[in-house]
Amino acid sequence: MYPHQAERLGGALERHRLDALIAASPANVAYVTGFSSLARRVYPTLETYAVVARDATALVVPTIDLLAVLESDVDVNHLACHGRFHLETEHARSETARRFASVVAEPAASAGAALVEVLRRLGVGAGRLGLDDALIPAPAAAAVRQALGSYHVDSASDALAAARVVKSPFELDALQRALHVAEEAINVVLALLAPGITEREAAEAFEREVIAQGARPYCTIVAYGAGSAVPAPWPTDRALRAGDLVRFDLGCSVKGYHSDVARMAVMGEPTPRQQAAFDAILTGLEAGLDVVKPRATGANVFEAAVTATRKAGLPRFDRHHVGYGIGLEPSEPPRLAPGGAALEMGMVLRVETPYYIVGETGLNVKETVVVTRTGSTPMNRSHLASFLAAAERGMGWLTAEAGLSQETSDEALCRRVAAGDEAAFDLLVARHQGRAYRLAWSLLRDAEDARDLSQEAFLRVFRTAATFRGDSKFSTWFYRILVNLCLDHRRRGRWWRRLVSGREADGGDPLDEAAAPPADPADALGQAQLMARVWAEVERLSPQQRAALVLQVQEGLPTSEIAAVLACSEATVRVHLHRAVGALRKTLKRG
Repeated sequence: MYPHQAERLGGALERHRLDALIAASPANVAYVTGFSSLARRVYPTLETYAVVARDATALVVPTIDLLAVLESDVDVNHLACHGRFHLETEHARSETARRFASVVAEPAASAGAALVEVLRRLGVGAGRLGLDDALIPAPAAAAVRQALGSYHVDSASDALAAARVVKSPFELDALQRALHVAEEAINVVLALLAPGITEREAAEAFEREVIAQGARPYCTIVAYGAGSAVPAPWPTDRALRAGDLVRFDLGCSVKGYHSDVARMAVMGEPTPRQQAAFDAILTGLEAGLDVVKPRATGANVFEAAVTATRKAGLPRFDRHHVGYGIGLEPSEPPRLAPGGAALEMGMVLRVETPYYIVGETGLNVKETVVVTRTGSTPMNRSHLASFLAAAERGMGWLTAEAGLSQETSDEALCRRVAAGDEAAFDLLVARHQGRAYRLAWSLLRDAEDARDLSQEAFLRVFRTAATFRGDSKFSTWFYRILVNLCLDHRRRGRWWRRLVSGREADGGDPLDEAAAPPADPADALGQAQLMARVWAEVERLSPQQRAALVLQVQEGLPTSEIAAVLACSEATVRVHLHRAVGALRKTLKRG
């Protein structure tokens, strides 16, 4: 158990004058011990209990879970099992097998009997216990209370929930990672979206990318058009059409900790009605976030968000809540609603202002923040009002109105950035962030590095916009900055940390010298082994050859623009491409 958890649980014991706390829900058991039972997902009535006394912990599991505990890094002082489950141990010689045989030699007949035994080992032979009974089925709860008849037993689910609301550094790290995985997976889906792509295909692409990054997807909603108005829809075979809104409302978990991200995109341009509704809910969300600070209440956040949304143009807007805490469960205290409790530093909140028009439109944006000493800090990396754009496909994120037209040229926007116009910078980011990420990813083959360097490239644009002379397209100038950052990064010795598998590869044929549209990195050329050899060969290309190849095949740039980005002649670009393609062609022939 981490020191933070030990301190929080020890405080709960003291406040409630308990000799021991007994956790029962999957999230509470995981909080106390780190153990998460897969068997309970199949058989949810299986009883698992984690016990916290003042100086030690214990875990009670059904025998089916015992080996999983012993094979994991669960660290408790005492372990007991209950019920029968046969596993052959006669010829097993490992230390784990010996421990298993010793624990399972005499399994308790019931979970209650196993609890009594571990309490005895913990030195709690009598006294006052807190039982996490909120989710225990009534018959099981009655049986446990009967087994604990010599103790005074109080309900303690609220005490455990209160202990969990303030997050430890480990928990914050896991929550942040879960958010970033989800946001990067959305980027992959955005690159895939085009008319004809179904909700089911988009949702599957998101989940593939999440799994590839070592996380676990849950509750994936990618809803189009009128389907976005269904608050919790399953993905369907509805195909994306021009003019459709797309509602992303999804998340994943890392080490058991959850993310929950909601963003809006549109295939084309939003209607004035859609834009006005989006601006209103965004205004409400930002008003709610402005209130978040220690000692403010969930009720304060709710009132601020709802009032601001109504004043911003949705007078009939109404909600029963505007968010929750988030952690080992997707929704946990505190609730941002009337009567909501006071906020504490270290809480992590997921704030939202969804708005649904039945049969027409569903809009939602969610932001996750950690409560700080004086306010809150966003944990999301995607900006609320300025997101990825994929103008080459006609797919863009729905963004807050900033007095700028989507028709305003990149070059004009850059001049406004030079004059200090942050809204113009947001729009530039919205237009180019998707392609920038994909280009950096293709050069570096590392999601974290690609994100960091694409963000650094935009920061350089913001700082040096005044140096853009306009003698080339803005995109050429920007990609030169990005490519140089990536090449410098590689020269410093931070090589790709993993070889690309077939699943992650670019969807275009690297031997096709015609410009190819940007493709989902999850698309494969076909055979995973062949693709691994192709990318192994790409790794052996010189940095300039690889950059030229990616700019032509993935980004579709003509030779003249590639030459401007790489600061060389068009003839040199053609030489780089010829040599790169020749090397890859040899690899394909060997396959």
